[in-house]
Amino acid sequence: MLIAQAAHQIRKLLFKMTHSETKNAILVYDGNFFRICRRYYRYSASPKLWLNIRALGSYLQTVLADELGPNYRGLTRIVEQHLYIGQQSHEQLSEAAIWEWAEYYSALSQAEVTLHGRRAHLNGDGGLVEKGVDLELALDTFCRAVVLSPEIDVVILVTGDADFVPLIQQLARYKKETLVVGFEFTGCYPDGSVFNAGVSAELKRAATWYLDLGHEIQTRGKSEKMRGLFAADQPPARALTTTAPATEAPARLVGTVVPLPVGERGEKRNFAFLVDSAGINRFFHADDLNGFSYPELTAGLRVVYTPILSERGPAAKNVTLESSL
Repeated sequence: MLIAQAAHQIRKLLFKMTHSETKNAILVYDGNFFRICRRYYRYSASPKLWLNIRALGSYLQTVLADELGPNYRGLTRIVEQHLYIGQQSHEQLSEAAIWEWAEYYSALSQAEVTLHGRRAHLNGDGGLVEKGVDLELALDTFCRAVVLSPEIDVVILVTGDADFVPLIQQLARYKKETLVVGFEFTGCYPDGSVFNAGVSAELKRAATWYLDLGHEIQTRGKSEKMRGLFAADQPPARALTTTAPATEAPARLVGTVVPLPVGERGEKRNFAFLVDSAGINRFFHADDLNGFSYPELTAGLRVVYTPILSERGPAAKNVTLESSL
């Protein structure tokens, strides 16, 4: 009997040594840093496409499993995603910037990333001034990882800012590991203005692991895994000319409204996106609605629209409710 019990205990110990429990992680974005990085790949560096936020989450989950070791493959999961950013008022933005922010909101929504926005403004030099964003990110992340969800094992931070070193140090005191994901580059926007991104050396040292994702993309950009990090079906930079006869009636297609972009106080914006049958996002403005008003718009609503290709990508005009036809 004693031998059987001892053998059972040994089997249990061996099982624990070879079968690890699930590791839960939360993924947190420094929103302005990440937006600059996405713009870099869209406008300045190959492949001139937006980073696919949904694909990036899956990729980072795989990276974390590799860092934890072979016993955690298939046992690592990202349970929450959050992005913190300063947002300018609509009146401060150019038409091009409105389109770009709309794409950002839509991509975040489809990737199921919770957006935390704070009002930002431009200083005298034209720079974006954010107040309280970093503090909110640090406090919320600590609270989620330590107080609200003690089952969280790892915090993934997409940032380069040394201001988050104290957060990482505090998380370590509560046995929470951290993966910092950064990009380091200098690029140029279409208007010729120069921008750059970097990662603090102190931040790298404080983290449990550091991933230079920019370097990974640069050195392994042609691999299938790296290509999968970028959004497909991107529109060309210029509007295409059509060869259809002028007398041909424009096509009317059916699409589904995606979750609506909201402001920092939860108010709806005056634009939205729908997804068409090919899975492509199409932008439309409140002025493009026909037969109903913007407040009646909800996620999941089926609409009929006229597809167009604007200078900034796929869009929709003359949007009507499918149920009204």
